[in-house]
Amino acid sequence: MNMDNSEPKVSMTAAYLHRLAGAILLLFAISHFGFLNVKDSSNSLPNVAFPFLTNWTVYLFAAIFEISVALMCLVFSGKDVTNIIILSFVGIVSLYRWGFYSEGGVLCNCLGLLGRLYHVSKTEENILPIVCLGSLVLTTTPWLCRNAGNILKNGFLVTFVFLLTTVQVTQCQTLEIYGVYQVVRYNARKATVYSNETLNASFRAIISRNGWKIDATNLDDRASWNEIIYDGTNTYTFTPYAGHFVNPASQTNLVFCTISPGPIYVSPVSDLVDSYIPWITYCVSPRNIKEAEDSPIEIPNPWALSRLSLGAYGYNWIMKPSVDGWFIKSCRVVRDTSLDFSLKKELLQPQIDYPDTLADFNRVRSDYQADLKGVPNGFVAMYYEVNVWLKTNNLAVPEASAFEFYVPPYPISPLAVVNLSANSIIVRPGREKLLPLPSDPTLVHDYRYKARNGPRMFPYATYTLQAGSSWKTTNDPTILAQETYQLEYGRKFADFGYKNVLIWLLMMVLITTSIIVWRYKKRTAN
Repeated sequence: MNMDNSEPKVSMTAAYLHRLAGAILLLFAISHFGFLNVKDSSNSLPNVAFPFLTNWTVYLFAAIFEISVALMCLVFSGKDVTNIIILSFVGIVSLYRWGFYSEGGVLCNCLGLLGRLYHVSKTEENILPIVCLGSLVLTTTPWLCRNAGNILKNGFLVTFVFLLTTVQVTQCQTLEIYGVYQVVRYNARKATVYSNETLNASFRAIISRNGWKIDATNLDDRASWNEIIYDGTNTYTFTPYAGHFVNPASQTNLVFCTISPGPIYVSPVSDLVDSYIPWITYCVSPRNIKEAEDSPIEIPNPWALSRLSLGAYGYNWIMKPSVDGWFIKSCRVVRDTSLDFSLKKELLQPQIDYPDTLADFNRVRSDYQADLKGVPNGFVAMYYEVNVWLKTNNLAVPEASAFEFYVPPYPISPLAVVNLSANSIIVRPGREKLLPLPSDPTLVHDYRYKARNGPRMFPYATYTLQAGSSWKTTNDPTILAQETYQLEYGRKFADFGYKNVLIWLLMMVLITTSIIVWRYKKRTAN
C-alpha cells in the first residue's frame, strides 16, 4: 500500500520539476530569439566551436533547440523520457561550452538578450548559464535517485563516449610564424624618404589558444629587440635596459619588463624595433578586443609612447575581421573626439604614468593640447590591410600585410610605410608554454598593482627578479604592504595646475615691483 501511494507523489514532484525546467528553457529561448535582432558585429563572425556557421546562425539554432526541449518538458512532464531529454540537453550544451572555450572563445553570449538588458558583466555571463544547467540537472533528481543503480552500471560507457567526443573538441592548434618587416620613414612635410632611418627587422609570432607571443629583432643591430607575451590574463613586455635608461656598467644584461592586465600592448618606452607591427598583424582582432556592441574600440596607439604621451589616445580602431575572425583583414585608426576626457581624467587613465614633476606635467599638458586636442576629428593615423592570405588547417593566416602611418597636419604624405611578410608558417597541435622564467636579471614595473585612494596613488610595483626566479603573483604580501602604506600615508600625487598659476602670479608681482622701483628711482633722480 505504501509503495502504491508513493509512486503518484514522485510523479507529481517530477511533473512540477519538469515544468520548472520547461520555464527556464522557454526563457532562454525567448532571450536568444530576441538577441537575433541585436546589432552586433560579432554576430556575422564564424562561430568558434562551429566555424562553418556564423554566431547569428548558432544563436538561431540554440533558440529553436531550447524552445523544442521546453515544449517537450511541458507536454511530457512527469514521464521518465523527459529526464533523459533534459540530461541530453545539458550534455549537448556543456559539450558546446567546453569546445567554445577550449578553442579560444572569450564571450559566448549564452544569456542572449537578457545579458544586454541587465548589463550583465563578463564574469556573470559565464557563470549564470552554468548555474542554470545545474538547476536543470536538479529537476531530474527523483528519476536519478530511482535509477542510480542502472546509471552506475552504465557509467563506464557514458564516460567513454564523453571522453571520445571531447578529445576531438579540445584538440588545440598553435601557430608559429616567422618573417620580416621593413619600416621606411618619411619627412611628412616634404614627402621625402629618410634613407638612413629604414628599419629592417625579423619576427616570430606564436599564436596559441591560451595566448600569444611576439619576438622582434633589429637585423642591423641585434642588440635592439623587443618581446611581448600575453599568457591569457596579463601582457608582459620585455626590452633591453640599455638604450632606454641610465645603465650602470655592472648591469649590462639587465632587462626591463612591464606587466599589465589584459591583452593590449601598451608601449612602456620607445619601441626600438616597432614590434607593434607583428602584434597588430597577428594578435589584434575584434574577437579578443571588443566587448561592447557598436562602440568605438580605443586602443592606445603603441607607436606613440602609450604610457607617457596623451597623443596616443582618442582614436577609434575600425577593424574588419578575417573570414574566421582570428585576425584583422583591414583596419583604420581614426581620431574620435567623443573618446576625449578632460586633462585631469586623461591623466588618471590606468595605462598612463601620472607625471611626477612639474616639468613632466607641462610636457604632458603640451601633448594634450597639441597631439590630442590639436588633431581634428576624423583624421586617419594608420591604414592597415592584409595583401596575401595563407589558408591552412581551416585557418586564414596573414602572409603579407602593409601599413601606412600619418601625422597631422600632413594627411597626404605618410610618416612611415611598412611591409610585412611571413616566410614560414607552422601549425602544430597542442597549447604553448608562452611565459618562461627570466633568463637575465629583470627590472619589473608591475601595473597589476596600480591603485588609487583619493589624492594618493600607487602607480606600479617596482622590483627586480634574478635569473630563474618565479614571477610574482597579484597577491604578493610584500608588495601589498607597500601599496597599503602608499595609499594611506604616501606622498599625494600633485595637481600641478595651480603651480603654473602661482609661477605666473609670482612673475607678475616681480615685474610689477621692478617697474615700480624703477619709476620711483627715476622720479627721485629728477
